[in-house]
Amino acid sequence: MKRLIAALTLAVAGSAVAQGYPLRPVTIVVPFAAGGPTDVIARVMAQHMRTTLGQSVVVENVSGANGNIGVGRVARAAPDGYTVSIGHWSTHVVNGAVYPLPYDLLKDFKLNIEVNHATLAGHTFTHELQVAVDAGMLGSMDANRGDYQNGWDTDQFPNNINELVEAMLIVLEGGGFQGGGINFDAKIRRNSTDAEDLFHAHIGGIDTFARALVVADTILKQSEYKKIRADRYASFDSGKGAAYEKGGLSLEDLREYAIANGEPKAISGRQEYLENLINRYI
Repeated sequence: MKRLIAALTLAVAGSAVAQGYPLRPVTIVVPFAAGGPTDVIARVMAQHMRTTLGQSVVVENVSGANGNIGVGRVARAAPDGYTVSIGHWSTHVVNGAVYPLPYDLLKDFKLNIEVNHATLAGHTFTHELQVAVDAGMLGSMDANRGDYQNGWDTDQFPNNINELVEAMLIVLEGGGFQGGGINFDAKIRRNSTDAEDLFHAHIGGIDTFARALVVADTILKQSEYKKIRADRYASFDSGKGAAYEKGGLSLEDLREYAIANGEPKAISGRQEYLENLINRYI
């Protein structure tokens, strides 16, 4: 997950944005002095945001303490979406481990998860979503993806409904997004060079996400998906399994348990059955 945060992060302070947003100017807080690379990126973003949102977007430079003052300004702002923070690895990860901050990076900000950032980290998209959900930090997700063959971000929209159903199962079971949503930001590129391609990208992407959401909801309500998974991990609901899950067992405890109980009974994860289950509901 830290590899994800290392990417340029646009974090919206707080929870849901009111209907009709934005009704007044939006402020992007840059935690560094004007003229630096973060400031330049913020001003380019602000220019495009003004066009897209039809509202003024102000760039405010709040430097000092290696970015902590500016990030703190956003952490203390009202959770209404009108004050956003642009930062990077040091401001949103390293500083939390190095400095005694007057705010909590894990509680005051949420994560935006992108398909291709997971790929670059050597993880699956569903893995990153599940980690974010388990940490209570899933704020939003990016709809754009990369080319799996070249491993880089080509800003294509996901069009694999099976993959998105797996993603939406996690989002739904995790209680939905905490303040954000799905960001659609496909761009023209080598294989799709015309403005018309953007329409196909957005329409197809929105349609695929909508279908995936409906399928995921149906699976959770009508299939044995949840029961199969609960049975698979039932050993973590009580006894040593529950203690381990809560962090109550040391390596020595695990060693003694393994010696006393021997090889555990293998329980199938029923991978193909679950994959076929998703295909049936699609």
